[in-house]
Amino acid sequence: MTAARKPKQDIAPGPAPTFQSDGPSSAPKVIFALVSLLILLQVLDWHSTFLAISQGRTEQNKLIVMLSNKIGIHGAVSVFKIIAIILSATYLICSNKKKTIFATISLVVIIIPYIAVVINNYSY
Repeated sequence: MTAARKPKQDIAPGPAPTFQSDGPSSAPKVIFALVSLLILLQVLDWHSTFLAISQGRTEQNKLIVMLSNKIGIHGAVSVFKIIAIILSATYLICSNKKKTIFATISLVVIIIPYIAVVINNYSY
């Protein structure tokens, strides 16, 4: 005699896991403010660099100068600024709530030189 088979029990599936980003609102407010300031400084650096170039000053970033030999100074500065803005926005989206102190310090270290650059560019 063979043993009777137990009927298969259907197991109701649970909710599917979701892998969505909470977006910029998931970052702490201080990180959001610092990244916003960094993006603003990038835009101001972009504008002030074009203004300084129009007044006869030269670009000092060697990478931008090298690229400008291929696509022109305005194109080279624009490429670098667009990349910097995209990286800043990505940093904000990916920032981790648990590492707020590290993120704050790293952003401040990046922001301080940009403030100096923008002030220098507008100083003439």
